[in-house]
Amino acid sequence: MVTYDKENPMTTTLLDFEEYALKRGRQEGRLEGRQEAILDLLELRFGRISEDLRNAIREVTGDGRLARLLKVAATCEDIEVLSAEI
Repeated sequence: MVTYDKENPMTTTLLDFEEYALKRGRQEGRLEGRQEAILDLLELRFGRISEDLRNAIREVTGDGRLARLLKVAATCEDIEVLSAEI
């Protein structure tokens, strides 16, 4: 919640920034959580995965793309199918 302090307008700016930072942190946390879920699922299904594939998955930042990759990771026959999706 942003409130405006007439005596100290800088407070409003700080509150705006704090709210933005919290939203951004939650969003980044969600994305990292999805990335880790994909990596965990792939390791569970296929064993050790290459560092290149790990890095490629960590570079994906779109919610929609990560949701799609999670579904592919859960259903693909082999890891190459997922690699082609990235």
